[in-house]
Amino acid sequence: MTKRVAWALFDSETGDYTKAINKFFPEQVEVYGVGMSHYGKSSTHYLNFNLADFSELFTGESIGKRLLKNLPKPDIILASPPCESWSHMTGLNNGNIHWKRYASKLFPENKVFQLQDQDVESAYFGKPTLNRVYTRINGELCHQNTWAIIKEANPGFFMVENPENYSWDYIQKYVPGGVPKMHLNKVVYSAYDPQKFSPKREIFASNIPLHLKQTFVQKNGNSIKSSCDTNGFIGKNYSTRSQIPELLIKEVVEKALKHLEEQK
Repeated sequence: MTKRVAWALFDSETGDYTKAINKFFPEQVEVYGVGMSHYGKSSTHYLNFNLADFSELFTGESIGKRLLKNLPKPDIILASPPCESWSHMTGLNNGNIHWKRYASKLFPENKVFQLQDQDVESAYFGKPTLNRVYTRINGELCHQNTWAIIKEANPGFFMVENPENYSWDYIQKYVPGGVPKMHLNKVVYSAYDPQKFSPKREIFASNIPLHLKQTFVQKNGNSIKSSCDTNGFIGKNYSTRSQIPELLIKEVVEKALKHLEEQK
């Protein structure tokens, strides 16, 4: 049986996609992790690659074409681009530390993105820094490149994970050339592993409906506390916040493989 090829974009820290696929689908899927590893890891199945790269501006070669030169063409793409540009962790009224949304006079029902005012940033989060700018730009580039890669590689199945916040408004309005038709599948992490994950609400955007679990698992009338943090909140460590329940990944890949078989 010919193995399917999967690209796991931004799978550089906890390696959740790679670990789950190798655990549950070792005979069915050949997975390649892609991202910038803090540990400098590199192997035949992990490509240390900057997914926020914008050298296409100078070279004319797209990020998708460069990945296709280094990796076999994917049947499946799973991606978790960083969400800091739209994170609720630095939330302000109708926006966050980087962006605010407002209704224009021409389209009063349409929320338009605008950079946050520096005096507002300073009042809530201290003096603006260059790192704050880098964080915002990194998030935007990673999202733009994710969709550019998907359009270039044209896999039979794709799934992009991000929190249920207004990053999805940005993606659908501002990605050049638009994004492929997709289903914004809602999911709650604690429905898959209540002992380890809080009732974190996420969107798994994919080219097929996934019908994922959305039950808010509760204990003694209170939301389940994450074992990753003794205070019961999502950890501030990036790796901890980025973790995905392995049974959730298993369900997604099962549905991806079923879809690919049906498309033969």
